[in-house]
Parts: sequence; C-alpha cells; structure tokens
Amino acid sequence: MKASTVVPRPMTLVGRRDALGLATVLVFGVASCKRLFGPGDGLKDIASAPDKNGKKRVLSVPASWTEDVEKNPAAEIASGSRADDAYVMVICEPKADFPGYSLDRYSDLTRSQVLKNLVGGKSGTKVKSQIADHPAIEVELRGGFRDGSTDDDGGTRTTNLVYLHTSIELEASYCQVVGWTNGRRWDTANTTLRKIAQTFREEG
Repeated sequence: MKASTVVPRPMTLVGRRDALGLATVLVFGVASCKRLFGPGDGLKDIASAPDKNGKKRVLSVPASWTEDVEKNPAAEIASGSRADDAYVMVICEPKADFPGYSLDRYSDLTRSQVLKNLVGGKSGTKVKSQIADHPAIEVELRGGFRDGSTDDDGGTRTTNLVYLHTSIELEASYCQVVGWTNGRRWDTANTTLRKIAQTFREEG
C-alpha cells in the first residue's frame, strides 16, 4: 500500500541566499511568526475542490501566505511564506484505498515514506488529539534532505528540515496536514504550524 506522500523540495524552503540575505529573511521571519494567530491577526481560508461526494477540505492560514507556493501534485491544499520560511500542505485519500487500516497504521505508513527520503530521519513521539471532532495523530519528523545541488566545497548540499506531520481520520478519508520549515526556524515556526493544523476541517 502506497500513500500519496512526497517530501517537499528544500530549495523552496531555503533558496540560494547569501549570508546577509539569509540573516535579513530570518529577522523578518521572526517578527512575522510572532504576530501570527495573535489578537487582530488576519487569516484566510483555503479550500480544496469538492470531491465526488461534494466534500471539500479547508485550512486557515495567515493572510500574507501564498497559495500553491510549494505545489505537490498530490496536495489538495498548499500554502506558505518564503519570508516566514514555513509551509503547509494537505493530502487526502479515500479510506477504501487502505482496507483494514486504522488511523495509527495510516500515520505510520505516511510518516515512513517521508523519513525514507531524509538523511538521518527521526520520528518524534505520537501525540493523539482531536481536530474538528475527528481523531488525529501529530508527530514531529526531522532529517536532512539532499536536493542534488552542491555546496561550496563540492559536496552534496543537505538541508535540515523539521516536519509537523498530522494524520486525521474523516468519515470516508484519511488526510495528512504536513507543515515544514528549515531546522533553524523550528523554534519560531512550530507554534504557527501547530495552530494551522488545528484549523483543518471538512465542509459540505
């Protein structure tokens, strides 16, 4: 059984910035992330196209974020901010494609597909919760991603990434809300990514 999980490309996360440019973005990103989801913050909803049952998935993200900034062909929703160095996507699949699966097993399967593409990939502790009254499992994933480019000394460039991987069980679907950022940005971005995941819901 193969779930539709593809590791996002780190080039979009980090880009090819020089030291001064990166420092500028990080300072701006810290300020931006601190104000997200606070009093008076502007949010916008991003909805998927309705499925064959007329259901659509919805996620609330900061108003400044751009849709499809890191589009994955399997993703129903994709959004993020290069300034905040944080991104999120939603992938949903019919339960009928995973006969005999539980949410726990689906979470294990999809997380393993992310980890196998990471250098030294590690999975954190499973945290079970409810999102919009649906069972959910949240796990942090960490590891290095080689994008095929080379660094200054001729070696393969590796970007350290942190993912917040949330699996959610709907009536007829299993969904993943996958947020990610550069490892150096995690302490700033993780609260925002967690709050975004909590806004996930199905309508229709």
